[in-house]
Amino acid sequence: MHLYVLDVVYWSLVDILESEALIRVCKPFFYVDDLIIDEVKSVFTEIVKSYKNEFFEDLFNIGYPDVISKKEDFIEVLFKYTKRFKSKNDSNRIIFLNILELLFSIFKKDDEAFCFLDNEPKHELINNFNSFYLFRIEDFKHSYHILDEERQVMDYLATYSPKLNNFKFITSNDCQLIQLSDVMIGFFRSLFLFLENIEREKISDIFDSFDNVQRATLKKFFQIYEESVNTDEKMVVFTLSIFDFYKFNTLRELCK
Repeated sequence: MHLYVLDVVYWSLVDILESEALIRVCKPFFYVDDLIIDEVKSVFTEIVKSYKNEFFEDLFNIGYPDVISKKEDFIEVLFKYTKRFKSKNDSNRIIFLNILELLFSIFKKDDEAFCFLDNEPKHELINNFNSFYLFRIEDFKHSYHILDEERQVMDYLATYSPKLNNFKFITSNDCQLIQLSDVMIGFFRSLFLFLENIEREKISDIFDSFDNVQRATLKKFFQIYEESVNTDEKMVVFTLSIFDFYKFNTLRELCK
């Protein structure tokens, strides 16, 4: 199997943090934690998900991502939810939260650090997912890709024909492989929703509480996963919170 595992909240908002300023703030910690940048992004995702409706309503009200003219309002939103999250969480997130607050302070003082949000359309977090289709088609040029018919994607990929001719579109009603892929996508979505809402330290106990069918299903899934990534590690790509990825690998080890 090959698939792209995408956390839409993580992906849609990570550009808020992506900057030279983030590297500068995290640099003192590199010698003890070389993944700290990914962890800071992941904590920010946790903040957003903890107050998702309120957070996105506030962003909508100031026209995000077109916020250059409302820089102070935007940064105040970032501070507001970071501080709220900080007041309700234990010390294992404190370093990441302090880094976020320091980063937002730099954004507030330094227009150059903030310029990555320039010339953005209002109220448009994600325009489309077309690039993900192209990414997989180009990455596996010697494979033939069967895709479910989606007009926007079809029009987008048509601009690359005949340069790329290793794919075709068919209706899912006519193809059991596409139907099976939809089942796998649903399984993956449910798996990560489950992982997102539990603590990593509790995964082993929860796994032990599963019945035989649940454990057998997970073990079969991870067997397929292992065969895929052992064939080519690019078969499965993750764009999501690194903490959720840690949890995924914890469960993966339990299923071996």
